[in-house]
This record gives sequence, structure tokens and C-alpha cells, in this order.
Amino acid sequence: MAPRRAIAGVLTRAGLSHSVLAGTALAGAVLLSTALVGATFVGATLAHAVLMHTAFTRSAVGGRAVAAAKGGATMADDKRTARGGPGPAEAASAIDATSARQRAREAIDAVVAGPGAYDLTPPLPLAWPPAGDHAVAYFAFTRRSLPSGAVRYAVASPAFRVDVVLTAPPVAAPRVTRLQARDLGTETPTRVPSAALGALPQAEDLLVGAVARGRAPESADAERIRASYLAWVREHRALATEVRTVNPAFFDWLDPRP
Repeated sequence: MAPRRAIAGVLTRAGLSHSVLAGTALAGAVLLSTALVGATFVGATLAHAVLMHTAFTRSAVGGRAVAAAKGGATMADDKRTARGGPGPAEAASAIDATSARQRAREAIDAVVAGPGAYDLTPPLPLAWPPAGDHAVAYFAFTRRSLPSGAVRYAVASPAFRVDVVLTAPPVAAPRVTRLQARDLGTETPTRVPSAALGALPQAEDLLVGAVARGRAPESADAERIRASYLAWVREHRALATEVRTVNPAFFDWLDPRP
């Protein structure tokens, strides 16, 4: 009997030890799970905080960048205004010489029977130096080649004047004024530098740009305007004398010689 009790006691103690160990292991597992859950929660909280901080930082930096860009644009506009220009969005609000000529051509063709019956002068400023009127004048005229051995033309004074506003979109339609055309006789064109006359479209662009900005052209651009416009004046002397009246100061600027 004694050995059996001893064996039973050993088994009982072993069972108790196994139970204690199992319980301890279970408690450890619970603690470990709790720790993992806590770590996961803390990690998620930290990640959220980092994301919020990053978003805030980007927003602040972006706001400063936008403010700086707006400030730069404002300073640029202020500088243009200080130089005598019209200020904000001056380039975007003006058309070029090609568009201005097209407006004038369409306005003339709308009031005459035969589209294309008239030639147009280069654009002429209404004031010189430009005074902020942002408009130019074209004159519609005819010049007929005479059937002779020499190059001669029968010339008439302008039949129409067209004032074109240079803003885009236009704030007003081109204004067409009918003039009393008269015979100016015949003329033989003066020989002029072909390069200067060929560069007239570029010179027109420079002049229209100066008028749109409301200030005189820079020196290099001024010389290009003078060269091409003077070539046109010498090619059309009788007509140039007629249209000079729109702005004598501009023609004096073209050729300041007495």
C-alpha cells in the first residue's frame, strides 16, 4: 500500500505542477497578446500622428508658395506700372499686328461692295509716344499701276479710316470712318532698301506692342520701326503726306531731320 500511496502522491504533485505550468503559460500568452495589441494601437496612433504632421507641413509650405507666387506677380505688375505700362496681364490682353490688320480688313470689307478692293496702310498710333489709348488707325486706299514702261502708279487719298482697339477680347468693334477720296496724281516709287520694306510686318508688331503697353519702344525696337516705316513712307510719298495728319508727332519721330 505504501508504494502505491507514494506513486499516487508523485502523480498528484506532477499533475499539480503541470496545471500550474499550463496556467502560467496561459497567463503569459494573455499578457503577450495584450502587449501586442497595445503595441499595435500605439504604432497606429504614431503613424496617424506622423501623417497628420506631414499633411499640415505640406499645406503650410504650399500656402507659403502660393502666397509667394502671388506676391511675385503683384511685384511684377507694380514694376510694369511704374515703368508706364498698363499693369496686370498687359501681354495677355492685347492682340498682335496680324490680328489688328485682320479686324480692320473685315471692317472695311463689310461696308464696301468688293472685298479686298482697298489696300491698308501700316498701323499708325493715335498719339506718340503712346499715351495709353491702346488703339491704332489704318487707312484704306487704292493705288493703280499704270500701263507704261516705267513703274508708275495712279494714287488716290484714303477712302476710309479704321480705328482698331488692341484689347483681346475687343472692348469695341473697329470704327470705320468714310473719307472723301480724291486723286493725288501719279508717282514713281523711290528706291528703298528691300530688307527694310520686307521687315515691315515685324516692325508693325513692334509698334502695335508698344501702343498696347502704352509706352515708347526700347531703342533697338525703335530703330527697327523707323527703318521699315520710313521705307514705306518713301515708297508711298503722296499717301504718307495725307495720313501724316493723324499723328504728325509720330512722323517727326520717324524722320527727325528738318
